[in-house]
Amino acid sequence: MKSQNPSFFTRVRNRVKHGYFPWLLVSPAFTYLTGIGLIPFFFVIALSFMDYSLAYVYLPRVFVGFKNFRMLVFDEWLWHALRITFTFTALAVGLELLIGLVLAIITTGNIRGKTIWRSLLLIPMVVSPIVVGLIWLQMLNPDFGVITYFLHQLGFFTGTGPTIESSTALLTTVLVDVWHWTPFVMLILGAGILSLPVEPYEAALVDGASSWQVFRHVTLPLLTPVITVVLLLRTMDALRIFDEVWILTGGGPGSVTRYSVIHAYRISLAQFNIGYGATISLFLFFITLVLCSFFFNVLRGRR
Repeated sequence: MKSQNPSFFTRVRNRVKHGYFPWLLVSPAFTYLTGIGLIPFFFVIALSFMDYSLAYVYLPRVFVGFKNFRMLVFDEWLWHALRITFTFTALAVGLELLIGLVLAIITTGNIRGKTIWRSLLLIPMVVSPIVVGLIWLQMLNPDFGVITYFLHQLGFFTGTGPTIESSTALLTTVLVDVWHWTPFVMLILGAGILSLPVEPYEAALVDGASSWQVFRHVTLPLLTPVITVVLLLRTMDALRIFDEVWILTGGGPGSVTRYSVIHAYRISLAQFNIGYGATISLFLFFITLVLCSFFFNVLRGRR
C-alpha cells in the first residue's frame, strides 16, 4: 500500500507556490525601488517643512512648518517658470502628436522600404537627452554651428544664434524636443494603428467612404485611447524637461527658458536653499499627479 504522505518534490512545489518564496524573489527589486524611490520621496517631504541650506551645512535643520509653502504662493519666478513650462509643453507635445501621427500613418501604409524608413526615424529616440543637448549645442553655435551658418547666409541671426536671441530661444528648445521625441509618438501610434480591427474599414469601403472620411470617422475614434496615453506620457516628460534645455540655454537668455525644473534646480543647488527647493519639487509633483488623474479619467470615460 502506497504512503499517503506527499513526496518531497510535491512539498517543495507547494512551498514555492503558496509560501514565502515568491516574495523572496521580488524582494531585491522591491528593496531597490524603495531605496531610490520611496525613501528619497519621504525625505523631500520632510525637507519641505525645514529651513536647510547647503551653504551652512554645520547648522541644524530648523522646522519652519508651512513657511516654505507660503513662500511658494508669492514666488513670482515660480509662476513665470510654470507659464513658460506650460507654453513649452503645449507647443512641443502638440507638434509631436501631429507629426508623429502623420509619420505613423505613412510608415504603416503600403510604401516601399517602410522598415528602413521606420528604423531611420527612430534613431533620435535612442539618443540620451544629454547627448541630444550637446549635438544641438554644436549645430546651433553662433560661431561654427552648421545650422547657424545657413541661417546667417539667409540673413537671420547676424552675429548671434537661435539660442541667444530671447525671441527664438523658447521655440528652439521646442523644436529640439520635437526632433528628439516625435519618433516615440510615431512608434506608439503606429503600433496602435496596426492593432485596429479591419471590420470597420471594410464596412467603410463598402459604403464608399473617402480616405479622409475613413480617417476622421474610423481611424481617429478608434485611436483615441492610444492618443490619450501618448499625451499622458509626453506631457509628463515635457513638464520635467531639464537636460537639453540646461545644456542649450542654461535657462536663458534672461529667464526665457527658465522652466520649472530649472527653477527648482537653481533654488536648490545654485542658491543652496534645499528646504524651499524641496517644496517646489513637491508642488511640481502635485501638478503632474493632477494631470495624470485627468488623463486617466478621460481613458475611463472612453471605456
